[in-house]
Amino acid sequence: SPKLITKTSKITHFSNCAASGHTSISRAHLKMDIGDIVTLTDLQSRNGSFLDENQFKQTELTEGSYQLQLGNLKFKVVYEK
Repeated sequence: SPKLITKTSKITHFSNCAASGHTSISRAHLKMDIGDIVTLTDLQSRNGSFLDENQFKQTELTEGSYQLQLGNLKFKVVYEK
């Protein structure tokens, strides 16, 4: 089942999920700040972060469904207020 992230969550690494140990994801790959808006920040990862196939260093999400790619792994992100 999908992992739900609460409004107060911050993710700075993936040690406790299926991405753990995947060679295309950096130990500190992405930071996700959740407040009135959701901000995704690439943490100078080796293989980059992409939202809907567009590479970003930092981006903000509005409500909707997105494809988040970290290295070679793809995730579906759904943001609802």
